[in-house]
Amino acid sequence: MPGSREPRTGSVASRGRRCELCGRPVSADLGQSALLPDSSRIHECDPELDGIRVAVACCGEHMDRLVLRAFDTWQDGQFWFGWLCRASRSPALRDASIVELAEHSRLAVAELRTALAWNAGQPDPLAALPGGQSITT
Repeated sequence: MPGSREPRTGSVASRGRRCELCGRPVSADLGQSALLPDSSRIHECDPELDGIRVAVACCGEHMDRLVLRAFDTWQDGQFWFGWLCRASRSPALRDASIVELAEHSRLAVAELRTALAWNAGQPDPLAALPGGQSITT
């Protein structure tokens, strides 16, 4: 996981939020929020926000379980495939090959292979990236 970010936790002041683990309403006094790793989250234009999401829990015990789950479910291939998808949307890269997109995304050859293998292993793998580029090397 890039940077091996430690989750940052805090109190929850928002109303109407529910615990991601049990679904109970989260109270401002006992609720917790944290930035957790999430390999499916790729920010549209800010790479610094890639791979993180805000999680909400009703108590410390549930947040601890969410943190463990987040680290256990991280998939490098999914994360790197997200980088390829973001790069593919750039107008300047519309005609780029998958290798050129990987280079633009600063992916090593092994990371590109992992990303493509992750996509191929999905129930409905993409045949083309969101920008229209064919997924072939």
